[in-house]
Amino acid sequence: MIRQTLAVLLVLPALAVAQDDPAAAALKKQKETAADTMQRVGVDNGTVAETGAIVLYTTHPEAKAKTLAAAAQKAYDTTIKLLKVEDKTTLWPGKLTAFVLPTRTNYNSFVRLILRDRPEAVESHRVRSTTDQPFVMVGVEPGTTATDASVAEEVSRTVADAVLRRKFGTRTTAPELPFWFTEGFGKLAVARADGNAAKLAALRAKQRAAFSRRTVNAFKVGDVWGADSFKDKDVLEISFVEFLLDGEGGTFDKFASAFKPDEDNRRATTADGLAALMWKDDAALDAMWKTWMLKALNK
Repeated sequence: MIRQTLAVLLVLPALAVAQDDPAAAALKKQKETAADTMQRVGVDNGTVAETGAIVLYTTHPEAKAKTLAAAAQKAYDTTIKLLKVEDKTTLWPGKLTAFVLPTRTNYNSFVRLILRDRPEAVESHRVRSTTDQPFVMVGVEPGTTATDASVAEEVSRTVADAVLRRKFGTRTTAPELPFWFTEGFGKLAVARADGNAAKLAALRAKQRAAFSRRTVNAFKVGDVWGADSFKDKDVLEISFVEFLLDGEGGTFDKFASAFKPDEDNRRATTADGLAALMWKDDAALDAMWKTWMLKALNK
């Protein structure tokens, strides 16, 4: 049996309400599915922690489960604000399920049995924003040692990713958003989340170093989505996402909307997103982005 960490889970009054309340009924069904999923992947004695928007299932003990759920909730709240989601009920009928499976055996079983896919050698999370029971699933990348902070951050990033994909996708189809875009957005949401002042300060320090007058010409805007990997590439990704969100023109929604599934299921590219914004001159975009960042960092 899954241990319940909050008294509000699966009590008789909630069952009575669920019969008359569609949202409560959807949440009840979601919890039943999630509990069954945990058993299918080999977890018979896990922990559940619930917040206003998240139901988290894990093999971690109760205290850690609550901490992870709280971090996920903060990321969710920040993402809702960043994306300007006015009616949260339009996202999904219940809550977002988060599975945290640090044991690789359980993680691989989830990918194979639940997702009917083959796990990649280096992956550590999956996001399913479609259906009426969306979820995120987080594990540990093979060969790495996860810390409490790194697990909380990855859960939070995937929650932001799920909300982002649901807003710009549909119930049945998720948009094929660029990796740099989802990663940059997720890390920005985590840094801006309530209680993460130190993380946000560290990000700002890295941005000031990257966009200083001595170093700002060492990279171009195309490096944000370029294939080459280099030091602090994630700082550039976050910075360009911030530019889309807060820069002149409020272009974030237009960019993300370019990746909505079309009738032919054609996969859009970063170039398509930029074209939707009428940005065709890389040099002009590079100058605009850097100028805006310098001003934003010096406010």
